[in-house]
Amino acid sequence: MNSIVKSGVFILMLCLVMVVAQVHVAATPAKRVVVENDIDGEDIGVHCASADDDLGFVPIHPRGQWGFSFHTRFLGTTLFHCRISSRDSSHGLVVYDDNLHRYVCDTCHWSIRSNGSCLFSSDVTKVDCYDWVK
Repeated sequence: MNSIVKSGVFILMLCLVMVVAQVHVAATPAKRVVVENDIDGEDIGVHCASADDDLGFVPIHPRGQWGFSFHTRFLGTTLFHCRISSRDSSHGLVVYDDNLHRYVCDTCHWSIRSNGSCLFSSDVTKVDCYDWVK
């Protein structure tokens, strides 16, 4: 095959991949993450990011919550992590990992507590709690 034909085939394949990726994003319902401050009498700060998006620092008052929505990546590699800061400590938390949460929650609702965090699945029948690593 000559180089012009090879280049044309390559460009056609690249366009096809881009179209499939766009159809995937349009056809996939948005996911949502909610972070709730369940520490009595203390504000927390939350700074969340992915490889593509830095959502910035957000203060959350006691019993308050903050959330964000997103579409998963085409190849299933979506990962959002947050830094949770309180008066006395700072902890990292993976709030959405496609490999862990894709089928667990459409809305991943995280309860932040003084001793750790709890994930409530979309149907609220399953709760997983994790202690902060010291």
